[in-house]
Amino acid sequence: MGELTTQNPTKDIGNTLSWWEKYKKQSAYGPTEDAVARVFNNKSHFLDESDLMIKTAVLNDFYSTNIRDVWAVMKHYKTVKDLGKRLQQGDISLVKELTPVKVHDNKTGGTKIINFYSFATKFCCQHNKEAFPIYDSIADDMLRKFRNRDKFFKFSNGDLKNYAKYVEVYKVFQTYYKLDKYSFREIDWYLWLTGKDINGSIKITEEQ
Repeated sequence: MGELTTQNPTKDIGNTLSWWEKYKKQSAYGPTEDAVARVFNNKSHFLDESDLMIKTAVLNDFYSTNIRDVWAVMKHYKTVKDLGKRLQQGDISLVKELTPVKVHDNKTGGTKIINFYSFATKFCCQHNKEAFPIYDSIADDMLRKFRNRDKFFKFSNGDLKNYAKYVEVYKVFQTYYKLDKYSFREIDWYLWLTGKDINGSIKITEEQ
């Protein structure tokens, strides 16, 4: 693999996901994903303060999102009305509400707003993988690369930072490449792995 010119999402996604399942068993990714799944599948304390704190801390650490004020994220998420219900319903407007977080500003001693957009999509995805595709820099880059190569949809680069538009692009990508039998989460993995393969940080091989 390794180059965009050789990529065909329709044909490659199945092999890529199969390779990934084998690779996870031999790397830290497997236990990491299992740990995240265990935390987010625990319904005993669903979205109370301690549950939110655990979930934001685990996502931040295991997904390397570099949030320095996890407590501020938890406090903000706690204020969002009907959070659990809207996650279950797949209300994508949640991402816009969760994104801006007021954090402590060490330089001024006051506060400032930081937009934790990618983190918000990850948090929502872990609660409802069928409704919330993950946004990250690799998915952004790959969607733009496929757009430039195949013209699967017309969108501006900035559109991908608008979650409603991002989901629309994702759905068109899914339809254009005939990936309807794959979930958003599986497509997330395909884009992430393909991007990692192209930039050389993961080497996808025919056999693992």
